[in-house]
Amino acid sequence: MKICLINNVLHPFDRSGGAERISEIISKGLRDSGREVFTVSLKPHNNKDKANTKYSYYLKSYFYVLSGMPLIIKLIWHLNNLFNIINFFKIAKIFKKENPKVVITNNLMGIGFLLPLLLKILKIKHIHILHDIQLIDPSGLMFFGEEYKLEKNFTKIYSNITRLLFASPDH
Repeated sequence: MKICLINNVLHPFDRSGGAERISEIISKGLRDSGREVFTVSLKPHNNKDKANTKYSYYLKSYFYVLSGMPLIIKLIWHLNNLFNIINFFKIAKIFKKENPKVVITNNLMGIGFLLPLLLKILKIKHIHILHDIQLIDPSGLMFFGEEYKLEKNFTKIYSNITRLLFASPDH
């Protein structure tokens, strides 16, 4: 059975975070149990290396420089991330070539939140693993005493959109 593992940051462009480590452990465990696994992840937009391999696909993204951008650019970037039609079609092309039976997703920031819709359209089983509150707040972070952030209008709109995009998977 062919399985696709998707996380926004994977080796060699990882930041040694928890989701990246979990993705590596899952990938190794699946391979060790005889499953055929390939990954989809991001690489810096200015990276000229053709990082794609037989088992890995990398999509160019500004995700790696997002933290240093002005607030208005971040807002535009997050709106694009919600409805990233370019990555929707790039990943559809990868899925057509690879024909996975299951897709396991982790952090999708930068990859695009239309991915669950694509999986629904293609009737591919989807498992999403939550590591933070990325589907409620774009930062993915919540600190004690800052719960009021969830009441801001932008956050409410954002979480309603992600709820529509991720809600009630059929498979």
